Amino acid sequence: MMLFHLKRFSIFIILISCLFLLSAVAARAEGGYTSVLKWGSLGTGDGQFNRPNRIAIDNAGNVYVTDWHNHRVQKFDSNGTFIAKWGSYGSGSGQFSFPNGIAIDQIGNVYVADEYNHRIQKFTSDGIFITMWGSSGSGSGQFYYPWDIAADQSGNVYVADAYNNRIQKFTSNGDYITQWGSYGTGNGQFNQPWGLTVDRTDNVYVTDSYNHRIQKFTSDGAFIAKWGVQGAGDGQFYIPLGVTTDLLGNVYVADSYNYRVQKFTGNGEFITKWGSYGTGNGQLDVPVGIVTDSSGNVYVGEGNYGGGPTNSRIQKFAPSNEVVFVTKTGTGRGTVTSSPSGINCGSTCSASYDPGTVVTLFAVPDASSTFAGWSGDCTGTGSCTVTIDAVKDITASFSFFTASIGSIAAGVYHTMAVNADGMLWAWGFNGDGELGDGTTTNRYAPVQIEMANNWTSVAAGHYHNLAIKTDGTLWAWGYNGYGQLGDDTTFSRIAPAQIGTANNWAVVEGGYQHTVAVKTDGTLWAWGYNGQGQLGDGTTTNRYAPVQIGSANNWTSVAAGANHTVAVKTDGTLWAWGYNGQGQLGDGTTTNRYAPVQIGLVNNWTSVAAGYFHTMAVNADGMLWAWGYNWYGELGDGTTTNRIAPVQIGTGSNWSGAIAAGYGHTVAVKTDGTLWTWGYNWAGQLGNGTTTDRSSPYCCNEDRWKYLGVGE
Repeated sequence: MMLFHLKRFSIFIILISCLFLLSAVAARAEGGYTSVLKWGSLGTGDGQFNRPNRIAIDNAGNVYVTDWHNHRVQKFDSNGTFIAKWGSYGSGSGQFSFPNGIAIDQIGNVYVADEYNHRIQKFTSDGIFITMWGSSGSGSGQFYYPWDIAADQSGNVYVADAYNNRIQKFTSNGDYITQWGSYGTGNGQFNQPWGLTVDRTDNVYVTDSYNHRIQKFTSDGAFIAKWGVQGAGDGQFYIPLGVTTDLLGNVYVADSYNYRVQKFTGNGEFITKWGSYGTGNGQLDVPVGIVTDSSGNVYVGEGNYGGGPTNSRIQKFAPSNEVVFVTKTGTGRGTVTSSPSGINCGSTCSASYDPGTVVTLFAVPDASSTFAGWSGDCTGTGSCTVTIDAVKDITASFSFFTASIGSIAAGVYHTMAVNADGMLWAWGFNGDGELGDGTTTNRYAPVQIEMANNWTSVAAGHYHNLAIKTDGTLWAWGYNGYGQLGDDTTFSRIAPAQIGTANNWAVVEGGYQHTVAVKTDGTLWAWGYNGQGQLGDGTTTNRYAPVQIGSANNWTSVAAGANHTVAVKTDGTLWAWGYNGQGQLGDGTTTNRYAPVQIGLVNNWTSVAAGYFHTMAVNADGMLWAWGYNWYGELGDGTTTNRIAPVQIGTGSNWSGAIAAGYGHTVAVKTDGTLWTWGYNWAGQLGNGTTTDRSSPYCCNEDRWKYLGVGE
């Protein structure tokens, strides 16, 4: 019997870690800067953003943000408290089409690069429209996607005219003064200048983004210096999008696709760096906007170009002198607060205090957890008191009250699990009774199904479920339009119903609308939808009760895809049948098969998983193989080419056999317990912190994993 369940029809992955170690909130940033404040989330409300691109700060310390995809500007105080907003989508005065750069002059006027309207708009600090200039084109005073804007000490305005590969300079009222730049790699040439700033002595710094460098000019465009090449080392860049300076003339660069900030002298000498990819405090998701205040704090906006907005926030970084950092770890949940105030995990997990301040931390677990204790610069299980004489790193550990998971499966919008005590649990969508709790009410937390404690395994189809009890009986519930429950009807069930009287079921798997199972005597059975021959009985006739497939009694495991089925016999041979339009059967053709056909002559297959249109398998040598549909890279062979016969994935021989295949993605565990994912990732189903598809296995977590269940 398989110890993991390979299910495939939901947009999420259910993964159970053997270590149960969850890193939680923020830790200290590198490079002497600490994330001390953040605000914003994805949305359209006040203080929410959809790609907060650029940031500017006025002389009073107020923060202005271009909310790019919401077509507006938002204004906040220095603590992130919302003050005002203006703008809507359009081309009229005060309207925007993707506002990008923003700058504030010495008297508080606000200039916005209205990117897709190819113009600059000027406002008062309260958002009252003053004037605008520009149109689409390449002439003087015209723009082709103006990305950024800056103002010098005299009120002159500089515009990064990105797709014209030039910088244009204007008076504060939009009168054209001069321009410089052209496409190229030479000094003073650009490949999409996407960011610029002006320091207190009117030097102009430009992010030459696709040349992966910074260029420095006089206010009239005379070249002074440049630094940077493509790379991830100190002083190297990968598409830098934002730049700013501080009062001392230091230069800060949003090294966007290295997910970090780098700090330099005004001549390009590297000083420090901080940031990494992620959603935690101090981590960054494509930093774009960057600005400093008079106290040396650095504000960073996370625009996340190319992957859809995720962090949608502003982070404030402070030089990390006397700072208390709290990291929450463990499987549980809880809150950490402080006296004096400042720490409030989860929202803020670091705070600055004056030297000599006595700070007491309090840990309060939620109802599902216990507080396990402090570590680092505090110990014990009570309150934690420290005197601020240096940076303090403190860890608070919480533990869940939880039972071990024995089996898990995911349908299209629901999840099923059997714990180590033999109890069956379910949660998610329940419109067809697929949860089995006797209702059609959606459940947003696990609910126990019946009160029995003799469940041993569970499998999920699209909208139906199957489970085996310790006595070998088979039970089914949920949608039954094609007979996939096997109770000889097409009536859906909202609670588990026993299927027949047999008590020797060993393995069961649910496909899109069909079910396959193996009994302890090694016989293979199938029922439900059969339009593509996926039942394997030689017909395309739907079956409303289990029918034996052939007469063989040496089947050991089986997996069900959308409309195809694969199985392994005790002699190690691999067999497949059903729909084969993308080569998912692996027999070298795209011909449907209505009865099992052997795949190749190899006889050492040990584990198999069926995705929507692709198939994965592991042999006794620990090698991973794949075939079928590969549009999203779900096969993992480094291509997006369909394969009609098995191809080996990489050269490794340490795949454990724990594999699961979804709609367009795959997950697998190696013998060292590391988890690897690849394929379709539009909703983050690979779990690697991005929405970027992968066409080869990527190790996204180095905890030790054991059970897998994959949805669509």
